[in-house]
Amino acid sequence: MKRIYLIDCPGITMPEGDEADIVLRGVVRVENIESPEQYIPRLLERVKRQHLDRTYEISEWTDAHEFLALLGKKGGRLLKGGEVDDAAGILSIRETY
Repeated sequence: MKRIYLIDCPGITMPEGDEADIVLRGVVRVENIESPEQYIPRLLERVKRQHLDRTYEISEWTDAHEFLALLGKKGGRLLKGGEVDDAAGILSIRETY
């Protein structure tokens, strides 16, 4: 038993699958992705709608763009002119996911 070593490496994920799977598993940091909004539809497919509605306290959305718009408005993530800041909403989704 003297030669047994415990190596704890939490967070290590092997890059397997397509690009969306790699991004959604957290192998690549969201800050390093040029257009993270392209992965939101895939995320919305993976997570049950009831969980998204309960977590973000929004409902009555039909697609990824509308989901991001409602999330941005609810969180006050607006740019000049009242336009929703999708990038801030995407980061908050990724942190939660």
